[in-house]
Amino acid sequence: MKRKFYFGQRVPKSQNNTYGWVADISTSEIATDTPIIICLPGNGLNTAKGANGFCKRAEKLLGLENAPHRDQICKIYCLQYGDASDTRQIVDVGSVEQSYFEAKCHQKAFDETTLSAINKENIGLIESFADDLVQGLFKKMVEDKDGNLRPFSAIQKDFRKVSFLSFCYGSVIQLAINLRLHEYLSSKGLSSEAIKNLESQICVLQAAPICENSPTAQTTKNFINLSDLDTRKCPINIRSMQRFLAMPPEEQMTTFGGVYRETPSDVIFVGEAHSDSSQIGVQHESEFYLSFEEDWADDIPAETREGGCLPISLASCLRFSVQNAIKNSQSSTFAPLDSEKMTDQCQVITDKANKNPQIKAQDCLEVISLSAPREL
Repeated sequence: MKRKFYFGQRVPKSQNNTYGWVADISTSEIATDTPIIICLPGNGLNTAKGANGFCKRAEKLLGLENAPHRDQICKIYCLQYGDASDTRQIVDVGSVEQSYFEAKCHQKAFDETTLSAINKENIGLIESFADDLVQGLFKKMVEDKDGNLRPFSAIQKDFRKVSFLSFCYGSVIQLAINLRLHEYLSSKGLSSEAIKNLESQICVLQAAPICENSPTAQTTKNFINLSDLDTRKCPINIRSMQRFLAMPPEEQMTTFGGVYRETPSDVIFVGEAHSDSSQIGVQHESEFYLSFEEDWADDIPAETREGGCLPISLASCLRFSVQNAIKNSQSSTFAPLDSEKMTDQCQVITDKANKNPQIKAQDCLEVISLSAPREL
């Protein structure tokens, strides 16, 4: 049986669709009439139920879980790695594919003789999905029906509708997408400056990334926890954490639970660095990163509960991106995605959560309600 990735969409529940999920759609079916969130989950997600659940988390981060006609405000899609009936490993936990795409990203040689059959199959699936997404979504934003370039302002506005939300291994898929999109834009004869402008309109939010950032210009925010062993494998996070931990204690305290600014992306730190190795790694759970603390399962260990403002920080950035896209769709002028302003707002909201431990997540985030878009 040939394996494949599936791509589905979260939709309003109905009599004919009680779960609110449309499975196995083509990337060409992605609608561009509203802001778009494309979810790239961790490697263990191989069921439609899991993909739908991931989208539900994104929906709640946006504050849209109870909003009527929410699919008219923002459409949410998710990648699913194979089918649960396939017992073969869909993604190699050893992250060989990660090394492959990072080498490709930096145009370094990679010894392909080290790839196993499953590695090669995984790389093929990842590259195929990245190409499908570029051809199915971004191509129709860039070209008209005759294959000619659309006006730059129109392309820019459509690119600004796109946000990515990834967890863990999803950052590897994100890297492959970024590289393939850059290749496509370069093939269309656009200048380096124009390509950088377009890429920067795409918002990339990575929870617990394990992959190096790409050299392309997507506006990227990494959300990590200092006691998450898996994120410590990520080169950019290793460097960031080393610098953070080298700060004087008083400076660490001002940064703790907040935003640590670094080029090429802002790194959002929440939680502490445990000296007890038995506690390291317990926080590498998508629920911890993508669900508000009041929704966490009762069986999550107590030591994971230090970072309750992490999903609030992530929600702040996701809402900022979507609200900016909504504003642009309602205006004849264009407001580019402002990375600095996004981080500034994230810091304010995160500080509010830190200073008021009992406050509900949605109360912290009320300043960026998507039900009534307005100037931030």
